[in-house]
Amino acid sequence: LLALLQAKNVWSKPMFVEVFITDAWSVWKEINNVIFRAIPHTFDSWLRRFKEDFAALRYRTKPELSQFISQFVLSF
Repeated sequence: LLALLQAKNVWSKPMFVEVFITDAWSVWKEINNVIFRAIPHTFDSWLRRFKEDFAALRYRTKPELSQFISQFVLSF
């Protein structure tokens, strides 16, 4: 918990919680693929999933955050 609070203090961009939750959800789905579908996980598969899920937030956030989401996704 302390590490999470420190990371939030260091984060200089908006949407820290959304990035963290989307990241955790993407890891969870990768683990489910390993367990239930026997699909090996890779960094590339996690990153692709994270980018897709985070990009989908553009449709559920305030319009002023849409630009940040697009730039953030393209930065990887």
